[in-house]
Amino acid sequence: YESKFGGHPSHAAFSPGRVNLIGEHTDYNEGFVFPMALEFGTVVVGSAASGTGRICRVFSVTMKQLLELDLAHTLEPSAVSWHNYILGPISEFMQRVP
Repeated sequence: YESKFGGHPSHAAFSPGRVNLIGEHTDYNEGFVFPMALEFGTVVVGSAASGTGRICRVFSVTMKQLLELDLAHTLEPSAVSWHNYILGPISEFMQRVP
């Protein structure tokens, strides 16, 4: 984080990966599932950047790529597949929260 954005992040979150040992998409159909957390997952750290307007910068350590978004404009799907994992939730959030 420090080498890409400078400073220290003000927020951090971790979400473990998961796998369903039995049942896939059956829990909402009154079926049985047996989910299990995995030891690896997704880590997100970040901070608000002063003076950047509505620019959001995301760096993927796995992909070694930077994604820069202008949140003042409508977000469209990307041809770069990993971008869409970022674009989807941000777009939904922006539509639901004024």
